[in-house]
Amino acid sequence: MENMDNKILLGLFFLIFCCVDFGDCNKSANEQCLNRILPNKQLQDVKWGSLLKEAIQNDNQDYQCFILCGLSNLKILRADGSVETENNPLASEIGQSISECAKLKRGSNACVNAKEAILCLFKSPLSEKEGPGKIIKEANENFKNSGQLINW
Repeated sequence: MENMDNKILLGLFFLIFCCVDFGDCNKSANEQCLNRILPNKQLQDVKWGSLLKEAIQNDNQDYQCFILCGLSNLKILRADGSVETENNPLASEIGQSISECAKLKRGSNACVNAKEAILCLFKSPLSEKEGPGKIIKEANENFKNSGQLINW
């Protein structure tokens, strides 16, 4: 019983530390990932177009890792950068692509795998008003409202 109490106290300490030190309570996955991976950037710096330019065209690994962090915490990608097939929030919109993209060969670099996964999943630009972009926006908002902390 004492061991269980210690684990609970340790968990509470971690939660309080993250909330106070990083200010991550009630922030979206994107906001939390930004704080950890691209701390000198703002949300407007990682809008879809600029994010793709840095991650894909410029092959910037920090931006690729930002994509991995955000989409893995929203259960769209797995921690290894591959496409999540179980309970993926995008299944209703792009289910066939999810199945196809989950078959991509993975390398040892999870951030590069994430880059390849989004190239496969999102063949057209994302819009926050409809389709997968809207679902991602809603998933981020739900994450924020849940008070969850990212796994990174």
